[in-house]
Amino acid sequence: MAIKTEQISEYIVKPVLKILGLSGHNIMLGIGAQESNMGTYIEQIGKGIHGRGWLQVEAATHDDVWRYLLRNYDPNHTKFMRDNWIQYLNPRVLTTVAPNTPCIEGAAKAFCTHTLGIKHDRLIYDLRYCCAIARLKLYMIPAPLPAENDIEGMADYWKKYYNSSKGKGSVKDFIANYDEYVRPYV
Repeated sequence: MAIKTEQISEYIVKPVLKILGLSGHNIMLGIGAQESNMGTYIEQIGKGIHGRGWLQVEAATHDDVWRYLLRNYDPNHTKFMRDNWIQYLNPRVLTTVAPNTPCIEGAAKAFCTHTLGIKHDRLIYDLRYCCAIARLKLYMIPAPLPAENDIEGMADYWKKYYNSSKGKGSVKDFIANYDEYVRPYV
């Protein structure tokens, strides 16, 4: 049974995007519709690499986002990185991490798990955290997000940057799931 789209929108996606200062409401809902039937599945079914949470974020993606955040964190605010992103995801980071910490590149997983207490399982039980990590993954992509009303553009973007050419999902599936779970509420 799916989580109601209007509740995901109101209590998860909108607050996260506001905190991050980013757009992308409809594509985040579309990704949720496609990846988990809007929260029906919180861990990917099948063999191989598993996505977790209502947006099916893989552990490697989670660690890539953290590596990116930590690599770009600057307490002197001379870079674009916003303290509120890291503060929102894990407040301990701001008091634990020195800028440009060399160990981060080669040991993001161990660093996140052991030093900061960040575990991939949080993607399953913390819907906002999962949304923030997934949206920051999209932020890391140089290509701009499609317009909020461009369903085919969102489907293409999802396939190219979120699912990949090797993923099982298709643009057609994304559009069908968007039509079922999202279109009635946006």
